[in-house]
Amino acid sequence: MVLRYLSSAAALTFALMGCQSTSAPPSGTASRLGPFVSVSPGARVSAGESIGSTGEADDCATRLQDLGGTFLTYWNLNKHLPRSLEDLRSVVDPGTELKLSCPDSTAPFVYVPAGLRAAGRNRAILVYDPHLSKDGKRLCLLAEDPRAGAPWSVEVLAVPQSIFTLYRPISN
Repeated sequence: MVLRYLSSAAALTFALMGCQSTSAPPSGTASRLGPFVSVSPGARVSAGESIGSTGEADDCATRLQDLGGTFLTYWNLNKHLPRSLEDLRSVVDPGTELKLSCPDSTAPFVYVPAGLRAAGRNRAILVYDPHLSKDGKRLCLLAEDPRAGAPWSVEVLAVPQSIFTLYRPISN
């Protein structure tokens, strides 16, 4: 039991360490790893796109990143996703404000507990900003499906609207 607790704590620690910021990649660098543009260091872009300053998206992305850390804590303690974003307040330190909206639009983030899924993608969109950025992207919190014995991870990405529309709610 103690070993299981320690491995869960270690997984959470490493997952949260992955959420920390590092130095930004050199201007103009791009890797061709996927169809998304990341707003965090180590950015990924698809062919033909370039990394620029995220500008106004930074505050919104930071809030989503913070929310991602709160999801990891909630999952580690409860082994399931919350029914609503408000349920995340149960794992936030007293006196800490949980910000559930993008500061630019002030519209609340949209949470889809079952996730939005796209064929051929191994991650689901759990939370997204309902407003598009000026460059036609939508900030999203994506998560891999939790697997037994493996750490769960989340990532904030600026998803082009053309890709976002491929994601659909799971029908029961």
